[in-house]
Amino acid sequence: LSALGQTAVLVAVDGRVEGVIGVADTLRPEAAEAVQRLQGLGVEVAMLTGDNRRTAEAVAKQAKLSRSFNETRFVLSFLYLVKIRAKA
Repeated sequence: LSALGQTAVLVAVDGRVEGVIGVADTLRPEAAEAVQRLQGLGVEVAMLTGDNRRTAEAVAKQAKLSRSFNETRFVLSFLYLVKIRAKA
């Protein structure tokens, strides 16, 4: 499921696991085009996400991103942004 950009969720009935489903955020239809336009302007575009590596790679591929940082926590995401801003 993670290779499809989905997170696995166990389904239980009466305390017993009965199955697994995949859930995912949906990219907006214009996301990949927006990324490409920004890249065309020389903007480095990256994705910061708390998702696991495989899920993050699948979503980054859909959005046509060349860089993604996965399994990040809020504080770590904030530090990435501070570092990027310092370079600007």
